[in-house]
Amino acid sequence: MSANLVLLRFTIRQIDDMPMPEDPGSMLRGAFGHALKGLSEAAMLFKSSNTSGVFNNNEELAYTTIFEHSAMHAETPRRGIPNPYVLKLPKLADKNISHNQRWEFAQLLIGQSAIQHLSIIILAWSQALSKGIGGTHKRYKVELEKVMCEDVVLYQGGQVQDFDSDSLTRCPITQNSLIDQQLSTLPEGSDSSLRLRFSTQFRVQHQGKVAYRPEQLDIKLVFYALYNRVKQCQQLHDSSSDWDIGFSVFSEYKQLIEQLRFESDLSPARLTRHSSRQGRDVTLFGLKGNITVKGRSDLLKKLLPILHLGECLHIGKSTVLGLGEYQLKLVF
Repeated sequence: MSANLVLLRFTIRQIDDMPMPEDPGSMLRGAFGHALKGLSEAAMLFKSSNTSGVFNNNEELAYTTIFEHSAMHAETPRRGIPNPYVLKLPKLADKNISHNQRWEFAQLLIGQSAIQHLSIIILAWSQALSKGIGGTHKRYKVELEKVMCEDVVLYQGGQVQDFDSDSLTRCPITQNSLIDQQLSTLPEGSDSSLRLRFSTQFRVQHQGKVAYRPEQLDIKLVFYALYNRVKQCQQLHDSSSDWDIGFSVFSEYKQLIEQLRFESDLSPARLTRHSSRQGRDVTLFGLKGNITVKGRSDLLKKLLPILHLGECLHIGKSTVLGLGEYQLKLVF
């Protein structure tokens, strides 16, 4: 089965030389949110004035759906509501971006309520980037060259292209990945290892606070947090799809986790971002590094679907800023 997840890849051409900030997620999210809010408000005005032909797909709901989803679930505490998107940050060897250099980032949309607003989301990114990006003191000119979903071009040449969002490739819950095939070749009952390499810091709570030191964190809590995130995203944003992760209840999942062994190579991580809502700089604490899970190959294979989903959805808090991203690898 496929989860209703769509991954958009953005190609940017740099016009002004620009140092990539410490927290590119806040820079990108802030620019996108401001543009999307403006477009949603414009759509509402057009609808209220009975103007036809400009907005015709509930675009006035786009900002609330993407950024304020908790307002649509008043029965659930605000902090318990994951937004229906994830940012995947640019991976640059050199943080100084030169004129005409291309770089990329991505955005994952979760569920049909978000995917239905795909055109206005792309338009918002186009408008946001055309105004320049950067910190509070200076903006740098960039150009959005292309937006892709797998091999489908959604935006190019300054225009949103014609496409059918229902036909776009969804992220599969991988049952036959390369790692799955490799585990299947191992002798029955043999041990193996999977490694989660975090490319951005992750923020998982321990006893009500985000763990900042490795010794504060029981590694099993990372995997419990992953299960909770996957279930929340599916139930709140994609309840009509069957995310068959191999576990019908948490107790089954926990029983498997208890049979595994864990090693970690983690260190404290922190980044400072400017919060427009709070009007001040905020420091986010977390951890970075690698986590290795060891056990019988059949147990690791059963864990693969949820781990692959975690690669898409990330782990922990602040995933809308690109945090909690990891890559999964089989370790021989």
